[in-house]
Amino acid sequence: MDSPNWELRGCCNRNQNTFLITIGVFTVVILLLWRTFLLTPFKLITVFLHEASHAVACKLTCGDVRSFLTSTTSLQMNLKGYKIDFRSLEPLI
Repeated sequence: MDSPNWELRGCCNRNQNTFLITIGVFTVVILLLWRTFLLTPFKLITVFLHEASHAVACKLTCGDVRSFLTSTTSLQMNLKGYKIDFRSLEPLI
C-alpha cells in the first residue's frame, strides 16, 4: 500500500488558489468587522432567515407558529418572543 503524499506543492491550479485566497481574505475581514455596525444588517438578515426556516419546518410538520421577532439591542443580536407550539413530529424540527 502506498503512503499518502502530504506535500501540497502542485495541489491546486490557479483558479483554486485564487478561490482559497479570496475565502481566506473574506474570513479575516468578516472577523475584524464582526462587532461593528457595518455587519448588523447582514447579521439581522441571517438570524431572520434562520428562524424563518424553523417556522417553515414547524408549519410543514403541522405545528403552529405564534410569532418570532429578531431585533438589535445595542448592536447585538437578540432573539425575542420565539414561540412555537409543536403538535406533531417535534423531533424533526
